[in-house]
Amino acid sequence: MPDDDEPPANQSWQRLSVKHQPESPTWCNTAWIRNFKGDDAALALFFRRAAENVISYLALGRSEGPPDGLLMPVGYLYRHALELRLKALLRAAERAGCIAPAALDACRRACQRSHVLKLLWDFALDPIKTIFPDLDESLLRRQQGLVDDLHRIDSTGEHLRYSRTQQQAITVDAYPDSVELRELQEAYAELDEFLLVCWGNFSDRSGPY
Repeated sequence: MPDDDEPPANQSWQRLSVKHQPESPTWCNTAWIRNFKGDDAALALFFRRAAENVISYLALGRSEGPPDGLLMPVGYLYRHALELRLKALLRAAERAGCIAPAALDACRRACQRSHVLKLLWDFALDPIKTIFPDLDESLLRRQQGLVDDLHRIDSTGEHLRYSRTQQQAITVDAYPDSVELRELQEAYAELDEFLLVCWGNFSDRSGPY
């Protein structure tokens, strides 16, 4: 008789119990991730790590074929990580009472429905300036530069995932002529660390999720 925890043959990639622990660097114990219920901050980190791991492998020079087409999946991983990070930050800012009452309903709608990075960033600016009133404007502009770049490449969340948007626009027309993925990694790491500090400050003021 098969083990009750054994998946069907066509689902053998799904290990349904933590007692299955093959000595493999690609085995994922996903059971503990259920602790992050509704936590976009945790998901943002996972998407960032996925992008970094791809770039680290490419940097070894062992990838089959040129890396050109990998801008789309890697760029999307970073873009989605940023969207999740901003939404987690805005929810923490709301819990901390740092979202202006006049902006609260629109901010909530953006967190629930929008994939527009520029919109989410604009909502985040006032709360960030509230907790860091003496923030160096040049630092803020540098962080906004990457947000603007990713928004310019993919303003809707579709351009890095599909060859055409829902309106049938050709998505590759928005791509730059060339990209150095390691520099993208460095720029995103700086932006993400900045947003993590902001998120942490809001979370300290508001308590647990």
